[in-house]
Amino acid sequence: MEAANEVKDAAPPLDAPAAAHRTDPLADVSEIARIAYGFMASKTLFAALNLGVFDYLQDAAQTLAKLSEETGRPANLLEALLAACTTLGLIEFDGTTYSNAPATQRYLVRSARAYFGDYYRFQIDRQFYPNLIELDRALAGDDVAGPYTGGFSNSVRAKDFTRGQHSGSLGPAHVLARQVDLRRFEYLLDIGGGSGAFSIMLCKRFKHLSATIVDFPNVLKVARRFVSEANLAKRINFVSATDEIADLPTRFDVVLMSYLCSAVGNAGTKNMISRAFDAMRPGGRLLIHDFMVGDHGQGPRLAALWSLAMVMGNPDAHVLRPGQLRASLEEEGFTGVKVRPLVPDTTSLIEATRP
Repeated sequence: MEAANEVKDAAPPLDAPAAAHRTDPLADVSEIARIAYGFMASKTLFAALNLGVFDYLQDAAQTLAKLSEETGRPANLLEALLAACTTLGLIEFDGTTYSNAPATQRYLVRSARAYFGDYYRFQIDRQFYPNLIELDRALAGDDVAGPYTGGFSNSVRAKDFTRGQHSGSLGPAHVLARQVDLRRFEYLLDIGGGSGAFSIMLCKRFKHLSATIVDFPNVLKVARRFVSEANLAKRINFVSATDEIADLPTRFDVVLMSYLCSAVGNAGTKNMISRAFDAMRPGGRLLIHDFMVGDHGQGPRLAALWSLAMVMGNPDAHVLRPGQLRASLEEEGFTGVKVRPLVPDTTSLIEATRP
């Protein structure tokens, strides 16, 4: 996927000095306002995606009247949305016609190879955004619904979440597949593998690799479709999360946990690390990809924001830090622990070996 080429290894190491991540303290009220009104920009983007505005502009610039006709929305109301999109830099306006900005054309048009607008539409807009309305209650420890509450027992919700996750994960999965060397390994266990994006990219890069994805039943229904579309049905199989990983017949030599530890909390992370150790052959590799704040606690910014989002519906939520994970891994018996950024300002990758 072309979008993956835009995810570069430009972030500083997670154990770098705090100044490498620190945001300068705010000095002006306008900077506070930018934060306070940030949700308006988010909803502008989501509304434009849901309405298909960028798709109508993909081939040529359009007038307001033409866009009103194509979208079926009143011109006066549509103009408000277009004005907001223009102010945000999503589209351009020459006084007569509207056109997509370069990044919009590349990433937010459905027919584009690098499109990942579905990630924003189906996961961020429909799931995380409404969940965060209850953030105050979640911080008080109240029982509130979160993105993972109920194990995706609702099939529609599971479908939307997984479809969005697939769109957002293909790029990071492509980068991860380029960063790790799995040439001597054959069997991958992808715990909480979701849509299968990471298994798909790893199997595409390493032709001898086969994978087993473990997740909730309604999630696996969606993952099967993506795996089939990737022509990998013979190399990627599925196990319901209701089954015991330790009972799987194959001893795996690679275990991947992507975006899992931040979702299951501190106790859950230790449990997953223990189960991964038990499922692995000696000499096997563990890969943990997730939102991680540096040990100094100063960021990266998006990693810290995602860590906050993970408290929804999860009273055991815990900010992930490399030092903490390293200690848990070494306590379990893993060796050779290495940490490095994967998606700049957002996620990091930990590699460890079972002796």
